[in-house]
Amino acid sequence: GFTPGSTVSMARCCTPLPGERIVGIKGTDEDGKSTIKVHTIYCETLAEEDPPQERWLDLQWRKREAEATAFSRFRVTTRNGLGVLSEIAGIVARYGVSIANIGIQNRSKEFVDFIMDVEVKDTRQFTQMLAGVRACVSVIDADRIGAGDHEEL
Repeated sequence: GFTPGSTVSMARCCTPLPGERIVGIKGTDEDGKSTIKVHTIYCETLAEEDPPQERWLDLQWRKREAEATAFSRFRVTTRNGLGVLSEIAGIVARYGVSIANIGIQNRSKEFVDFIMDVEVKDTRQFTQMLAGVRACVSVIDADRIGAGDHEEL
């Protein structure tokens, strides 16, 4: 259903991962070229924008090569203490997930928020890794966020 020459990009608001149900929203760029923005079906931004039904495309992921990866972002709130970041990074690595970028927000004497961009194979790997991070005794909370939820890291 794509127009030849269409530009396809992943929505930064929900950062779709392989394995999630996805939809495409047709549009045009500044040059008048056809674009398709891929969102998860549960994207809050998509629900707020509520594009007309004729712009929607029902999409699904292709079978991917074993080496293919995708990026996602999550926030983890931890107790502020010695070695906490190292502990979190170790948990992420145990799940075979690579950290691409880390930012720090809302740092106080007691708590700190880390924003992490990670590279994963699919939604299952991301979900398992996030559950492992949540189980850490130093972690207060950990949730997936869209890349557009915060300033660039």
